[in-house]
Amino acid sequence: MKPKIGIVSGITESEYRYDLSQSNVKAISAAGGIPLIIPYDTKSIDDYLSLVDGIYLTGGGDISPLYANALPNKNIGFFYPERDAFEIELCKKALNMKIPVLGICRGCQVINIVAGGSLYQDLNTEIENHICHKNPGGTPFSAYVHPVTICESTTLFDIYKTDKIYTNSCHHQSIKEVAPNFIASAIASDGIIEAIENTLDNFALGIQWHPEAMFVIHEEALLIYERFIKECCNN
Repeated sequence: MKPKIGIVSGITESEYRYDLSQSNVKAISAAGGIPLIIPYDTKSIDDYLSLVDGIYLTGGGDISPLYANALPNKNIGFFYPERDAFEIELCKKALNMKIPVLGICRGCQVINIVAGGSLYQDLNTEIENHICHKNPGGTPFSAYVHPVTICESTTLFDIYKTDKIYTNSCHHQSIKEVAPNFIASAIASDGIIEAIENTLDNFALGIQWHPEAMFVIHEEALLIYERFIKECCNN
């Protein structure tokens, strides 16, 4: 039986409507999972987790700095407290229950915050001389923007079987201090952490780029989802 994957939706900044790119759903389906989109209902988290075999935290707006015990940077972007509270509680419970978790971009940052790490709120004002971490102008979201180096002896290295890949990019926040029991498994040339993963026995992988927007053009991007689905089947 195919594993059921709970996907957390984004939300629009102007109208506060749930907002999820079809590419997230298609990536889960293409990798062999059954996508189930779940709304922000903190009271239903236990019920959600009883129904699914894995949790997929998608990209989206910024995370409130209050969850990282920090004051807001003047360049922090839109954040939505209801989504923050829901995802953080959902992720915390999923990790405690050893339910596989995959986080993309914002989702990677949520995993790190939940596990005790910290974030840069704005790369442009907090890190000098960083490379471009956003697809410029009208560049297709599926396009490669920069390379990342994958650390050997990591789950991510086992997925790609190489120490260098190219990725797209779309973020101005990023991981600062990696959470306890996690390691950085991919790094950009400017030192920005591009992926983290759990060192314990349960699968938790955070990816800073957007493989869901790449896999139709660059087939290797689906490898992350295929590994996630495999972990959900074995859980």
